[in-house]
Amino acid sequence: FGYIKLAVALKENTYNQTKETLAIYLVLIIEKQTSQFTNHAAMKTESYQLTYQQMTLQFSYIDIG
Repeated sequence: FGYIKLAVALKENTYNQTKETLAIYLVLIIEKQTSQFTNHAAMKTESYQLTYQQMTLQFSYIDIG
């Protein structure tokens, strides 16, 4: 569930509107593809620390096509 945790961490720690939009978009993509992940409150309880560089690397592996 690395991508889901990444999205939540990015959304909650963002100071940039573009990064926040990417996080929301990523969560929506995951929810569209896997209907079992719909409880945002539960996902937000996950603690996940990443640097911005690590977030960028993770995003680069996601195919949103």
